[in-house]
Amino acid sequence: METRRLRYKLRFIFVSAVVSITVILLPATLAPNSSAENSDDALITSAIKTKLATDKVPSLSRIAADTNERVVYLRGTVENALIKARATEVAGQVRGVRAIVNHLEVQHH
Repeated sequence: METRRLRYKLRFIFVSAVVSITVILLPATLAPNSSAENSDDALITSAIKTKLATDKVPSLSRIAADTNERVVYLRGTVENALIKARATEVAGQVRGVRAIVNHLEVQHH
């Protein structure tokens, strides 16, 4: 149980660091949009990545999320359709999301 808790805490710290770096660097790399849109997109992406990493379904932390003009794009591979649906649900909980494009693939065994 302690190991599980420690892994959760370490994952949260790692994701928080990645999200912080993303929030700082991403607006400068997305030139076509206005800086306000870039900032909104970066904040949305950051919030979604944090929610995915801290969700009760551990495999959500492996999902890639990107935002462009408040449209969220989810990419990666998941174990089943329920997890794919959960990822969409979690992303939809973030304020400012206009739409979600779920490109997650269900892994076939």
